Amino acid sequence: MVDFTKHTNIFRDNDLKNSTVQQTNIGSVGTLNSYETAVLITTPSIIQEVLEGIIDLSMEEIEATELDTQLYTIESKIDYNEITVYKVAYDIYMSEKQLIEHRLKSLDNGKNPLASQKLYKYVQRIYGKHCYHKSSDQIIECICEEISNGLLRVQNISLDDVAVVPYIVFYVFSKCHIFKKPI
Repeated sequence: MVDFTKHTNIFRDNDLKNSTVQQTNIGSVGTLNSYETAVLITTPSIIQEVLEGIIDLSMEEIEATELDTQLYTIESKIDYNEITVYKVAYDIYMSEKQLIEHRLKSLDNGKNPLASQKLYKYVQRIYGKHCYHKSSDQIIECICEEISNGLLRVQNISLDDVAVVPYIVFYVFSKCHIFKKPI
């Protein structure tokens, strides 16, 4: 089991040369024992490395899917699915969303043209294996743990770098590829 509360946080200075370490405690809410400390990572190379690792774990064929045009906010999807970990640390997760999106676009336009679709399908497959849990927070924890374990087992990614996995799972959630859409 990967314990995300033990990871350090890396912030890049404005000059992108020096790194500082900081830990953000979001407190304990309900059953958030694995998420009591949120990890902020704004290091593009770490995010890209973890994204590439997850994409490499995906061995699925990608098919074209129909676009979802239903309008709703990420907050309403969080409320609808009763996801406490995302509700408590919403701003923290959102702060990394744009960087992850930028890195995925870079991969899509570069060496891995289907990177986004592979990421979505891989996380969806894991979501499907764990969607029977009673709590949405448990489902998220299981998804993050399975991806992290896969990265540590198969890829050459450090335990500290795996700390970005919850942010990538949130990104996939925010793009409406896992969990139910609000009615």
